Amino acid sequence: MKRLLLAVVACIAVACAVSGATPSAAQQRSVVVVGDSIILGAQGPMVGAFNNVGWAVNFDAAVSRSTSAGAAAIDAHWMELTDSLVINLGANDAGNTASYRQKVEQILSATAGVPHVYWLTIREVRDYYPAANQALREVAAGHRNVTVLDWNAVTAGSTGLTSSDGLHLTGSGAAAMTDLVVNAVVNSVVPAPAAPTAAAPPPPPPAATTPPATVPPTTIPQAAPPAETVPPTTVATTVPPTTISPQSTTTSPRVAAAMPKSASGGSQMESAMESGGVDVGSALGWTLGGGFALVVVLLALGGAALGGWALIGAGEKHPE
Repeated sequence: MKRLLLAVVACIAVACAVSGATPSAAQQRSVVVVGDSIILGAQGPMVGAFNNVGWAVNFDAAVSRSTSAGAAAIDAHWMELTDSLVINLGANDAGNTASYRQKVEQILSATAGVPHVYWLTIREVRDYYPAANQALREVAAGHRNVTVLDWNAVTAGSTGLTSSDGLHLTGSGAAAMTDLVVNAVVNSVVPAPAAPTAAAPPPPPPAATTPPATVPPTTIPQAAPPAETVPPTTVATTVPPTTISPQSTTTSPRVAAAMPKSASGGSQMESAMESGGVDVGSALGWTLGGGFALVVVLLALGGAALGGWALIGAGEKHPE
């Protein structure tokens, strides 16, 4: 039982030791300083100031170092660039602004993965330094991890910070540059790794311009106008009734004797009647034409007969 208790106590002690050491190690931050002879004058106070706040410092500065040489020095410290980088370059080769701008762009592009990059401006004691500082600001504006520390603005109007050349530091100048750099670096916050940005979806294709559909005009069916009713033209054809005098079906012996005989020995009328009927037109023509002559003959015969009867009657009344 005692051995079990001792083992538990030992485990707790080890856990506490490990947990106590880990936070301090995690809180350790580091900075790499690369520059020329100007910042070299502040090496002592600057390293001390960083150490006092718990930072690890790798200080690399050299006399007459050009911007290109400084780029090579930064590359040599690549494995140490996990937190912050301080740069002070350009005083020895900023006379060609276009070339200086190109070198600044190369360095800042190469250090785009460093969480914090700080670049100090040059004190503008020569006529080409303002253009160089402006080129630095313009290039740095395109890199979100870069901060420009305006050493020129800090020293403007101040005396006693630099030597007679206006560039290299005095003791007061070294203290002033240390304050500028350490305050900016220590007070910065290490940003969390940026989440990968999802690619923006491609914009939708432009909508095809569809001509508006032509809607045929709505035709309301019109009721057909009533057809004009033309009353039927009634042509009254008045046919005068043909009056046929009733004829006796028994022909008088005299008429029959006077009528011409057909080849069969009968009259023409008889022949017509025997053939199935009498043509009314023919009968009318015969009545109006040949019948008129027959009437005249009959009247003459009747007159002669009457005259004969009168003579006979007169002889009976007056016998001789």
